[in-house]
Amino acid sequence: STDTPAHAAPREWHFYHSPGEAWEAMYEACHRAKESIEFEQYIFHDDGLGRRFLDLFIAKAREGVDVRLLLDGFG
Repeated sequence: STDTPAHAAPREWHFYHSPGEAWEAMYEACHRAKESIEFEQYIFHDDGLGRRFLDLFIAKAREGVDVRLLLDGFG
């Protein structure tokens, strides 16, 4: 079948020219999430950017979005 399930990931690739562009795109994608967020990062700091994402994850969880984080505790 050529039908794509509603929950399937988009089949598009985006290449970013700077880390800031990439982080902003990830943030916007998480912001638009209606059902779930699965976020995996090797390095995640408790700084301005990290706090911005954590605040968003908390808000989305309160909205009923299933939020799952996989963070490297060693790196």
